[in-house]
Amino acid sequence: MFTVPLGEQPRLRLPAGYGERRCSVPKADCRLTALLVCLFVLTGESQGFTIVLEKSNLNVPIGGDAEFTVRPSSAIQDGTWNFKSKRIVLWIGTNPSIPAEYTSRLDLNFTSGSLTLRSVNESDSGDYKVTLTAVGGGQASATITLQALERVANVNLRSNNSEPVEQRDSVVLTCSSRGSQVKREWIFKNQPIQQNDTITISGDTLIIDPVDRADTGMYKCIVSNGLNSGNAETSLKVLYGPDNMEITPQSPLTIQNGEGLMLTCSAQSLPSPVYEWFNGAEMLSTGPVITIPSVRVEGGGKHTCHVNNTRTGRNINLTAEVIVLSE
Repeated sequence: MFTVPLGEQPRLRLPAGYGERRCSVPKADCRLTALLVCLFVLTGESQGFTIVLEKSNLNVPIGGDAEFTVRPSSAIQDGTWNFKSKRIVLWIGTNPSIPAEYTSRLDLNFTSGSLTLRSVNESDSGDYKVTLTAVGGGQASATITLQALERVANVNLRSNNSEPVEQRDSVVLTCSSRGSQVKREWIFKNQPIQQNDTITISGDTLIIDPVDRADTGMYKCIVSNGLNSGNAETSLKVLYGPDNMEITPQSPLTIQNGEGLMLTCSAQSLPSPVYEWFNGAEMLSTGPVITIPSVRVEGGGKHTCHVNNTRTGRNINLTAEVIVLSE
């Protein structure tokens, strides 16, 4: 503001050399031009008043207090706070006007214009706009967004099938929790899980359809919001096989009459399969290894390993040809 002594006319300080310029328009228009320059100078000074926010976004637990901290660049004489275009406090100096529903919940710092809103609830979430007027003139506004949140708690991760069969079953993992405005992150083998042709993530569920043996392991769900986070884990064991079967030594195997014979059968399977050995229709033994101390000529021929996984319901066979040489 300009302070002008009584009986004197206000004087406008113009840039050096300005007065030397001639005005090519009528005198009245020249006076109007000078007035506009004066207003421009005044507006520029008022724009120097600013408000600095400690935080532009507040995440506060439901029932807690929200601290709207502002720092004006100079002393203030009045101001207002509005919530969703509704005025919740107006003050001039140290005289506030507060609606009845906010009277017991608001604390105002008249020096800075900072506001405290006590016992917030979800309906308090939204934008709060402060407008402050400086003592020397000038006005500024700023907006702070409040989210009143319920803390994350009781995170639980469960599976509809903890031991599915490979390429036959699907699995649904469900991550439940308490808390508002939560987001979920899924982790497998210390890496974030991304959607692909077999994995679908939607809301609180992760679906694997169909499962593969590579999906075996520990799964973690991390739930968080602007206040805190929590997590839960569950393990998945994918049943598979038997497959990738082999017999060692490799067939055909030639031995001398009366020589000992040992054959080892192996297959990839979860759980471990049942092994059975046959010579034709005759069962010789069970287990992955068959040992015959002395094989006669008539004991040669085809030795078949039968492998069965009782959990997957799958079975396979592999035959080794044993040739016994006579004397």
